[in-house]
Amino acid sequence: MAALGVRIVEAIVHDDLKFLFRAKERFDIGIDGEIEIVVDGPDNKRLGTGRLIAVQIKCGYHYFKEEKDEHFIFRGELKHLDYWLSSSLTVIVILCHPDTRMAYWAEINPGLIERTGSAWKIMVPKASSLLKSQAAIRTVAGRSYLRSVIDLAVQAWFHAKCTERVEFSGIGSMPREWSGTDHLITIGEREFQLQLIIARYGIFEGDLLSNVIRSYRVNSIPSTAGIIIALVAEHPSAFNFSDEVSALLSSDHIPIEVRRLLFNRHTCEIGELTADGEVELEYDGEKPLWSQSWDSFLNSRRMPHYIRPL
Repeated sequence: MAALGVRIVEAIVHDDLKFLFRAKERFDIGIDGEIEIVVDGPDNKRLGTGRLIAVQIKCGYHYFKEEKDEHFIFRGELKHLDYWLSSSLTVIVILCHPDTRMAYWAEINPGLIERTGSAWKIMVPKASSLLKSQAAIRTVAGRSYLRSVIDLAVQAWFHAKCTERVEFSGIGSMPREWSGTDHLITIGEREFQLQLIIARYGIFEGDLLSNVIRSYRVNSIPSTAGIIIALVAEHPSAFNFSDEVSALLSSDHIPIEVRRLLFNRHTCEIGELTADGEVELEYDGEKPLWSQSWDSFLNSRRMPHYIRPL
């Protein structure tokens, strides 16, 4: 079935999307091929862009057995998910039906993933037919490396939020033996260690938070006022903390300031999630100029004024 799935995807990508598809010679590492965006050039020549998407293809009847009104459910192992999330390319999973030759896809991102014990699942929308997804595939391929984008968006958020002067220390000012958190950040006259934690599997893992706190105890800098933990997720369900995580974040042993931040990968914007489900945006004197519901924020394509497209 694997070879049939590759043929189905290759035909759709070449004939209908007018992009390039490169199949991998071996299918045992979790990536079956790559899609490269192609554009029209001079003299009606098609030109490659270097914008790539990694593709995992699943072909078979059993991938369509777990079906809801608007989507299919794809289930996988954590070892594959970890491999895909670690990729420098965005990864999409494509489900191919052997008889109809229809293909449906979903992007592997933490905002869509649901943990199920030691495994995970993702909804693959019926509306996301690969045949009709030229614009969507082009948009996904045009994104920058996600971790770096989130890091920059968090820095932009701190500058927008704080009325006092904010400075992020450069690599040259870091202590030589320091291996604690992501940044040293100065807000006014106070210096903090800033740790950026992304909900990698759609949740915040207790072991990771424990390691952060343990590292702070070992590598803390005496001059700092404490640690700011910026928790970044792409869906508010990630902030439904277990008792273990809640206890870690309310530790009395070290001064911890926690920021619950939502990331919109369409606009590369960060907003702070409030207890009532609103997302605070664009501040004046640390008070939000306006806010909106989390679902409106995550579905927005509005480019914030302080982020300019390339």
